[in-house]
Amino acid sequence: MDDSHSELAWLRTLLNSMEDALFVHALDGQILECNAAACKRMGYERDEFLQMRTHDFDAPDFSADFDRRVQVQLARKNYRFEGVHLAKDGTPINVDIHTTLIDYRGQPAILAVMRDITERKRAEFERETLRTRVLQSEKLESLGVMAGGIAHDFNNLLMGILGNASIAMLDVPEHSRIRHCLDQIESAAQRAANLSQQMLAYSGNASYSLKRADLRQLVQDAAPALSASIGRQHRIECRFDGEALIHADEVQLRQAIMGLVSNASESYGDCDGVVTVTVRTEHVDHEMLRLHHIVGTITDGTYAVLEVGDSGCGMDERVLERIFDPFFTTKFTGRGLGLAAVIGIVRGHRGAVSVSSTVGKGSTFRVYLPAAVSGAVQPMRPAPRAHSFGKTILVVDDEEIVLNVGRHGLERAGYNVLTASSGADAIEIFRERHEEIGLIILDMTMPRMSGEETFRALREIQGDARIVVSSGYSRSDAALRFDAESIEDFLQKPYRTTELVALITKVFEQPPAIAAGQTANFQI
Repeated sequence: MDDSHSELAWLRTLLNSMEDALFVHALDGQILECNAAACKRMGYERDEFLQMRTHDFDAPDFSADFDRRVQVQLARKNYRFEGVHLAKDGTPINVDIHTTLIDYRGQPAILAVMRDITERKRAEFERETLRTRVLQSEKLESLGVMAGGIAHDFNNLLMGILGNASIAMLDVPEHSRIRHCLDQIESAAQRAANLSQQMLAYSGNASYSLKRADLRQLVQDAAPALSASIGRQHRIECRFDGEALIHADEVQLRQAIMGLVSNASESYGDCDGVVTVTVRTEHVDHEMLRLHHIVGTITDGTYAVLEVGDSGCGMDERVLERIFDPFFTTKFTGRGLGLAAVIGIVRGHRGAVSVSSTVGKGSTFRVYLPAAVSGAVQPMRPAPRAHSFGKTILVVDDEEIVLNVGRHGLERAGYNVLTASSGADAIEIFRERHEEIGLIILDMTMPRMSGEETFRALREIQGDARIVVSSGYSRSDAALRFDAESIEDFLQKPYRTTELVALITKVFEQPPAIAAGQTANFQI
């Protein structure tokens, strides 16, 4: 054996001992040599490689850049870049490639050493996905806090409009032109109140009345209304795969479904189109959560899935980043919260949403709601009637307009009314006159002394004091703050005086919550 053969054998032994894959290829990509690591990683035999060019196992996008890389290589001796190879079975392999321009048997060639970085890329992707989800969650949280605060203040302002309009209506004849104007004011105020409720929904703090429900049945029942809400040239196809039991507020969830279906319908514009609504049960695992863009927080487990799909205009990445922002729309403005209300309702049900979309091909929204595993939620039994033990009511609120509405409305209904503009004032009044005060309407959010602090102080004066909590925030938010207390009921602002009187009447007709040792009507 001559020295050249001995040297070649030694070199091949050295190359085959390397853990990194190695190729020598001509400037046109023809494979001239490879090592054992390349064969093992890619799944090809050496003889197969020698019949191939790099284009044959480069991923399409990576292969398209081959000529440019060769030109760069000719301009410099060493070159480093990343790419994607496809193994014989089609598995993609991320590689870090270090190339050197060499002379191979008298012709220019490229020596390429490739390190498998697939695991590193997967870890980077997971870190980036986690970072994106954290940022999205933080954005939703901050916007939710802002939306909830605006809704609270907005509801207090609406109290003056809606409350005074309802009081004025009582003194206006049936056919008066003024009554028509008041009707318009009341209608506009109610629409504004509905928008405020959407903002509370976005914050995840809307009022929910959860009960056991079959998501499939809920969609079936809503189908006629859904069909009526979309364009005449569009139609809905419903697909069901068995029961999908959940605990849900059907009214709120129906609103979310309506929002998703309307959004899908609008993606077709004036063209014909089909909106598919699919319901199924699915087990969600870590791999699924890793691969999908999830808005909201869910963990491994079984979920009822509501999928709404279309083949309309689709969305690009810029739009996808903002679709759940309040008031964001690609259509004309003035359409309310849109998909922001949807994500708020879903979050309020401890669920999440994933979105996939391609421009020109359509979008698919998947809503994941925790599957019901416990027994049916038992409805509350009607409380037995009881006689009122007092008709003096203390209204506590830091907004003067709310106090005025409450006082006028209740006095017209025959009640004696006391008012307090702060927690401290309420405590002083109640300490002096608690024997004659039969009920307290207590604002949840006040400066200096909060509703919770005032509540505890009032109960120290009289342990069985009957208290109704009122707020521009939602019932569920109040439930979190008064979780361990006994509350008679909750009064959502803004309200009409007729609604106030109806609630007071109901509370006086039932036994005190504190007497039963549990809340009577304070349910989420």
